[in-house]
Amino acid sequence: MEHKVIFHLQELLDKHNIGQRELSKLADVRQATIHNIVHNKIQRVPVDVIEKVSKVFNIKDIREFMEIIIVDENLELEREVTNNIKKK
Repeated sequence: MEHKVIFHLQELLDKHNIGQRELSKLADVRQATIHNIVHNKIQRVPVDVIEKVSKVFNIKDIREFMEIIIVDENLELEREVTNNIKKK
């Protein structure tokens, strides 16, 4: 099993009807950083970025912004095999 951090930034953007560019300006965070968080393509998110984004969205529970999930590699493999069989 593997632990993986998942960001919910796109959901927050959608919920508050804010685009990535606007969030970048409001939070004073580089747009590229926002983009990478939205697409879960970031390895490290500085605490100040988490604080700035949390302030914009008035986040009081970090789970609104991100969470840790446990990925069972065997289950994922089983799902892939099942999906491939169904496609045939």
